[in-house]
Amino acid sequence: MKRTPLKRYTPLRRSCTKISTKLVPNRTHICIKKVSKTQSKLNYQWSKTVKICKVRCGGMCEIRGPECLFTFGITPHHVNPRARGGCHSPGNCIMGCAGCHDHGKYENGIPLPIEDALLLVERLNREHGIEAG
Repeated sequence: MKRTPLKRYTPLRRSCTKISTKLVPNRTHICIKKVSKTQSKLNYQWSKTVKICKVRCGGMCEIRGPECLFTFGITPHHVNPRARGGCHSPGNCIMGCAGCHDHGKYENGIPLPIEDALLLVERLNREHGIEAG
């Protein structure tokens, strides 16, 4: 059976493109989706927020602090979810380990009520001199 090379119908662009590959039996389709400027700006804002929060947490879970049993999988978590009006800012982001950041186990993804988590984030930002923005 002769294999033919994949044909790309549109050229790849480095800026503002997202490539998704969908495998179909006997064929591979490459879909190039253009990311809007708004989404690109949000992605940049989120990556900036994550960097600030990683420095703030120092590799520790911010939800339970030193008493937390897990020390791996530190990931950012929106305290007030974006679907409910939250934003990508250090004032709405808390770093949690794999054990504390569990959407299946806790109602809002973390073992704290939203109000307490927002107060915790506000205190952490004040301690580290970070503007909540």
